[in-house]
Amino acid sequence: MKNIYLIIALFFITANLYSQFSISTESKYLQIVNKQANTKLISDNLINAELATDSLVNSGENTALNAQFFNELSQSYFLTKNYELALFSLLRQRCLFPNKYIEQKHKILFLEAAYRCNLTDSVSQHLLIESSIKNMQKTYTSKLKLLLELSVIVQSKVLNPYIFKTGLKLRSIDNNIPIWYQHWEFLTLINLKEKKKSEALVYGKVNSPIYVQITNNKLKYKVYRKTVKHYIKTNSFRQASKILNEYRNTNLPLMLFIDAKLKQFRIYINF
Repeated sequence: MKNIYLIIALFFITANLYSQFSISTESKYLQIVNKQANTKLISDNLINAELATDSLVNSGENTALNAQFFNELSQSYFLTKNYELALFSLLRQRCLFPNKYIEQKHKILFLEAAYRCNLTDSVSQHLLIESSIKNMQKTYTSKLKLLLELSVIVQSKVLNPYIFKTGLKLRSIDNNIPIWYQHWEFLTLINLKEKKKSEALVYGKVNSPIYVQITNNKLKYKVYRKTVKHYIKTNSFRQASKILNEYRNTNLPLMLFIDAKLKQFRIYINF
């Protein structure tokens, strides 16, 4: 029995050492191709590098090596003009693997990536300050929640799959998923534009449905229409009918009321 426990312990130790070796090797390779500015080699390697991030995020181990890896990855994305992913990689490093030396050294790169994402100076500075080591979160779940919030602020469709993946990691370790993030997932599912999603979201401790918290009627109607369209498209006619009835009870303008009637007829002939 003791031998079994010993074998298991050796397996986990070996797996951990191999993982660290792989990250070290990948980080050094990124460093070399980044210095060469060889965009062909960088682009060919980005898929492998991104796969390596999964193991780092899953472990959540804050080491200098892990922080350096994300820093090199951000530079790879920057050199290949993937500015949203360059910024996201820096946010991952700063939120999940804070490192004072890297933070101070690459402040300019962070802001340059943010500006090239067409973010305003105030938004860029907000991301920089909120992700700084001074505001470092104590628990890994809090770090993940901060990363989600700051990533959503970037308002980039390119980041949506990466944000979803981060959300899945959060769900695997915490049942307390922020309502605003659940709203973001829903608005992304119905294909609402990034800017409109930002206008609809209310951060903090909110418990009301997304339709209730939207005060702008024009935006509220758009979310209703997008929702009904989504459920019709996926043949979820019962849910489409339910949402459509809520939509019709919001004192619609005449043209939108006619549109709602047409949608109701479409549901009727298909359900």
